[in-house]
Amino acid sequence: MNDASDDPVRRAVDRIVRDLAEDIARTYKIDPAAAAEQIRPLVDADAELRRLLGAKGGADAVRRMRPFKDLEKRARRHVYHHLRRYKRTDDMAAAVDRLEQLAPHHAPDVAAAAIQTVCQCHVSTAERLPSLPSFHAALLRHVGDARSILDVGAGVLALIFPFDRCARLESYVAAEKDPLAVRAVQAFARWADIARLSALDWAIADGWDPVRRHGRAEFDVALLLKLVPAVGRQEPHLLAVLAATPARKLIITGCKEALAKRTPILHREQKTIRAFVQSAGLAIEDQFESEDEIGVVVAR
Repeated sequence: MNDASDDPVRRAVDRIVRDLAEDIARTYKIDPAAAAEQIRPLVDADAELRRLLGAKGGADAVRRMRPFKDLEKRARRHVYHHLRRYKRTDDMAAAVDRLEQLAPHHAPDVAAAAIQTVCQCHVSTAERLPSLPSFHAALLRHVGDARSILDVGAGVLALIFPFDRCARLESYVAAEKDPLAVRAVQAFARWADIARLSALDWAIADGWDPVRRHGRAEFDVALLLKLVPAVGRQEPHLLAVLAATPARKLIITGCKEALAKRTPILHREQKTIRAFVQSAGLAIEDQFESEDEIGVVVAR
């Protein structure tokens, strides 16, 4: 039996996977090894490309041919949609299960690993992890001595929120439509024994009555982190609901770079946020930024 290294088609496939992965990694937020892992099944399953590789004599001979160009498009789409998945459900669910099974303060190493997995599986939170100190510093400057915080579209931010540096905080309500993220926050609050943290299964279209019934009529601070630009793109009719967020101060942020691509979007995000603030009849009191976010602070 010939070794795989002696198979010219296999060598050509390996080269195509490597070259495509390196090219994709220059455009998208993925390293070449991870990109190669994602696209190899597409290349291996492409019978027409493999036939051409055998007939034409190698990777260079097929690069200008339609089957290769079609494969390249499929590979880029596949990586894009892989990165756009807001969370890796299976890994995150398993980590939440582990956290739910722990008694309060029990097995801190197990809990820390589960919390890290949850945060890494949730893209919005994972983006913040490399710059967490500067993000926390910016956030804490504007949360100040708030007694109540409403986190709108919370995701799993509560798992990395610096509760130990908010001594006056009495209530943090994480309002989120994803049931798995809600479970994660509830499990964390129980394990860490943070009575002031609660999670609410809530969507923007539900309006504010469920939030008021769950927490209070008005909060000191509301966090609308990476939310306003996303809603503006996907469901602009719901921006009016966000404009009525029941809080005296709103902290609104947007991204500096696209979720999947290495593409600057700072000016687009700023424009959307400023238009939202103006249409809501609010005024910007301050601005801030971390490595990957820009933010404004507005007060009623």
